[in-house]
Amino acid sequence: MLRKMLPLVAFTHAGPGGYLQYIIYIVTSLGFVRQSYDALVNGTEKSIIQAPENLRPGSIFINKGGLLDAGVNRSPSAYLNNPASERNKYKYNVDKEMTLIKFVDNEWGPVGAVNWFATHGTSMSRTNLLISGDNKGAVARFMED
Repeated sequence: MLRKMLPLVAFTHAGPGGYLQYIIYIVTSLGFVRQSYDALVNGTEKSIIQAPENLRPGSIFINKGGLLDAGVNRSPSAYLNNPASERNKYKYNVDKEMTLIKFVDNEWGPVGAVNWFATHGTSMSRTNLLISGDNKGAVARFMED
């Protein structure tokens, strides 16, 4: 029985369309798309139902540290508009710290992770026509493979 749930969200500019109620989000799909909505709802429901069936002994680890060669400020000139007293509090013009929680199965090894890192979840160009989890989705895929 599900007692607690921690929903986590990452966004992408390359997701399916037509499942939200706000016009700006469904204009490219020309309105509500029942198939997209049902796939998201049914997939979420299936994951919640299957989660307790897949519980196994393991460990949870948490760590944080600097990730120096990742992430850039998309508008360094705008950042410079912040007062010097504010900018001087930080070594970089972006947050370089990442926090990671890793779930390790005693038999299978790493089986899941959640991280917090200040990055915009979109790396795909505007010419992409495929559904994609973008950079956060790529990390999840690499972990699963």
